[in-house]
Amino acid sequence: NGQMRPFPWNNMALMTLSGAKGSNVNFSQISGLLGQQELEGRRVPIMISGRSLPSFEPYDTTLRSGGFITQRFLTGIRPQEYFFHCMAGREGLIDTAVKTSRSGYLQRCLGKHLEGIKVNYDYSVRNYDGSILQFYYGDDALDVTKQKHLKQFEFCANNFEALLARVNTQVLDFIDNKRALKYNKNNKDKSSDPVMNKYNPCKYLSSVSELFYEELEEYIKQSSHHHRSKDDLVLKFNGSTLKEKQFRALMWLKYIKSLVEPGEAVGILAAQSVGEPSTQMTLNTFHFAGFGAKNVTLGIPRLREIVMTASKSIKTPTMTLEMKQNLSIEEINEFCKNSSQLTLFECLKSIKVKENLLNQNGKRFKIYKIQLEIIDSSKKKLIEKVIQSKFINILLNLLRKTSKNIHDVEINSIKDTMVTTNNNEDDDDQVKRKELVTYEEGDDEREGEDIEGEDIGEVGKERDMEKEKEMGDEANATLTLEDNNSILKKEFVHGYSFTSNVCSIELAFSADSPKILILELVEKSVKKTIVSEIPNITRVYPIENEASNDQTKRVATEGVNFKGIWDHFDLINLNSIYTNDIYSILTTFGVEAARNALMKEIGSVFGVYGISVDPRHLSLISDYMTFEGGYKPFNRMGMENNTSPFLKMSFETTFGFLKQAVLSNDIDLLDSPSAQIVMGQPVKGGTGSFDIRYSI
Repeated sequence: NGQMRPFPWNNMALMTLSGAKGSNVNFSQISGLLGQQELEGRRVPIMISGRSLPSFEPYDTTLRSGGFITQRFLTGIRPQEYFFHCMAGREGLIDTAVKTSRSGYLQRCLGKHLEGIKVNYDYSVRNYDGSILQFYYGDDALDVTKQKHLKQFEFCANNFEALLARVNTQVLDFIDNKRALKYNKNNKDKSSDPVMNKYNPCKYLSSVSELFYEELEEYIKQSSHHHRSKDDLVLKFNGSTLKEKQFRALMWLKYIKSLVEPGEAVGILAAQSVGEPSTQMTLNTFHFAGFGAKNVTLGIPRLREIVMTASKSIKTPTMTLEMKQNLSIEEINEFCKNSSQLTLFECLKSIKVKENLLNQNGKRFKIYKIQLEIIDSSKKKLIEKVIQSKFINILLNLLRKTSKNIHDVEINSIKDTMVTTNNNEDDDDQVKRKELVTYEEGDDEREGEDIEGEDIGEVGKERDMEKEKEMGDEANATLTLEDNNSILKKEFVHGYSFTSNVCSIELAFSADSPKILILELVEKSVKKTIVSEIPNITRVYPIENEASNDQTKRVATEGVNFKGIWDHFDLINLNSIYTNDIYSILTTFGVEAARNALMKEIGSVFGVYGISVDPRHLSLISDYMTFEGGYKPFNRMGMENNTSPFLKMSFETTFGFLKQAVLSNDIDLLDSPSAQIVMGQPVKGGTGSFDIRYSI
């Protein structure tokens, strides 16, 4: 459209629309314009000078300076646009180069863990050691490829004769066609067990999944081409008539033909079906910045987080809450405001720090006077409690961590002088004074190696977060108003007052102590000091529904806390709470809920990129991960409970697993594919699932 020479006379349009080569994006960039260039999910950033390139004005807000290219490849692009395009292209090249190894290792981990899983002759899915993962493969025992056209009832009815010719009717002599049909008719209510639980689908006609049975009956009921004869309901298709019983029997036979083959290595199929599409995903984590948008981890980082590390603390935990329908927009906004984390930083109008020298008893000291001016005087009491109970402790912790050269002796000498001069403490209180502990950090040494080099960084980050939490333990202290004497007993603190809307704190150090950037530490401390919050939840905000006809009011959170949210049962529909934190679901709702959440989360990772993975593969992976009642990762740690030493040795750290097997006197029964290959035996999967016996 819009071309001077339209399709099919336009050769470029002919090439792309026919599917020969190229896409609509290529076509539009050649003939239309290149569009917005993205760098790490954002527009082109500006330099310290305020320009995106030297040829633009500082803080230029035009489309061109932000990386929007209005030229096309056909007539060429200008140097500035060419440079932006190269920047975006470089990011794509690096992304492709790096993600290949990551997605490849992900697929190998899946393959090694799932390699021994196959379908047995009773259609149950078992591991090589006989442990049952699923009683029916994919809950309906259907093969992924064979079931694609199973529910195309119209097509099957129109081609009844052709389908009948492909079915061996003699099979009906070996199949019971009465028991399962009778059970289906007598047990239509949902309270009874499904027919497949009682009758094996390969031996009993009409022993089909509940979903297939309902859809088939619904089609026959709603078919517009039917009239009733003397003995039976007759369906009419393309001039030919077909009895209802015949059509039902044909579809049941087609269901039997679509069953998965016993011996099928469904574990390897699941590993390939998840591993291969992961190469099409981008490596980088994209964040949707801005109000009313979720910050979510996507792509390979999210897949690794779910599958390979089974992380207990994910990078971007979030909850989706469905609000009660009788609430107004104002009430929902008020709930979001009250539930979001409020820091001391948001309550302050200004922060000022003054530095002075104090000469007392022949000694000189540095005095830092911190002034915090609050915005809302109505919250003065609350903020005063927060400053006394939380802020001062957090600030002192930061001071101790950053000012390692200020020793306890110097601080004590200052205190002694201050006490003598100001009579704030007696000698007994000095003895009880808390000693300063050493806050020097050693190298983070890991107790156990993780699956790959990059995971060291993840563990390091988790430890840093734990240290920050330890430093801010005082932030969870009970809010109580302290008297000035108890505040002055704290180390470094020389003076404290709260008058009008301004809080003043004076800190004292020896004159020869190194320069301290107090303002920077105060700013960090006020941001860490929490005035009010639901624990572990930083922000609550309303979100828009994806479907335009969905009128449900929803809010999302940054962080997860089920118990904290349950307290608001009068505002929230508690049965509709969902989170992307699988470990929280496991510990709160149990393993079955975690299994379903795993399926949904892995599927949604691919869904963002328009990739569909069959639910049978996802259910198998989820059942394997939750099989032991917990949440098992696809890494070396998840391999520890495996019964085959050869399988473990063929995965990673061969010598480590060998030493462990020797010391614990392990036995390998040579049931796993890896063990059989090591010993030169055929794998017991596929056509190796059975033995051929003959008389000699």
